Amino acid sequence: VPAGDHPHKRRGELAPAHHRLAMCRLAFADLPQVVVDDRELRRTGPSYTVDTLAELQREAPGRPLFFLIGSDNLPALPTWREHHRLLASCTVVTWPRRAHPVDPAVLDGLDLTAQERAQLCAHVLATEADDVSASELRAQWRAGRHDLQELPEAVRDYLEAHRVYS
Repeated sequence: VPAGDHPHKRRGELAPAHHRLAMCRLAFADLPQVVVDDRELRRTGPSYTVDTLAELQREAPGRPLFFLIGSDNLPALPTWREHHRLLASCTVVTWPRRAHPVDPAVLDGLDLTAQERAQLCAHVLATEADDVSASELRAQWRAGRHDLQELPEAVRDYLEAHRVYS
């Protein structure tokens, strides 16, 4: 689900929505079980994850929802719109990022209940922490480094052809 009007990103930081949608479709083209959903791009005004999750729940009542977040963004989750409702509506799964451990102490002092903190700490992917960051990839691309192996070839070709982030 590419973000629409992202309330936590500055104007100009992200590519225009139609480019982000096209790149998502290219990135996941080889995975037939993945659907790239454009609902947030069709929405007017800021896009809030809690609204997207509510829509998905209405469309498939009873189906469990999982929301993947990088551990670098996890401490900011309590600043998101209606974060308690968001946490109640899905299982938040955290992708480990280097230098951003998922540690109960990191979550202490944030606007989270003890149960929410426990759930967040219980659902961390058992994978090696990585250094890949979308903002870092954008910065490298803007700096002229276009050999980024973290990006699928089709996405690199698209970025070059449409001069996105150039």
